[in-house]
Amino acid sequence: SLPPLKQASEMQERGTISFFDRNRGYGFIVREGKPDVFLHASVVAQYGLTDRQLEAGTPVKFWLDLSRGRGPAAGAIALA
Repeated sequence: SLPPLKQASEMQERGTISFFDRNRGYGFIVREGKPDVFLHASVVAQYGLTDRQLEAGTPVKFWLDLSRGRGPAAGAIALA
């Protein structure tokens, strides 16, 4: 299940979209000096964004959800 919706003010992490592939249903956010962050299509849809808004190089802010599995994942996202 998806985490509760977060407000933009709660999204403290910042990065840029590395890529987002709608057909695969995921992408990654790059952060300077930190591991990349997994971005699932369900989070993108939950926050009302589209793959067209998430082209490579787009700055974003996000909430880091460490409970999702193998590595850092975005649990919330907004355009920066």
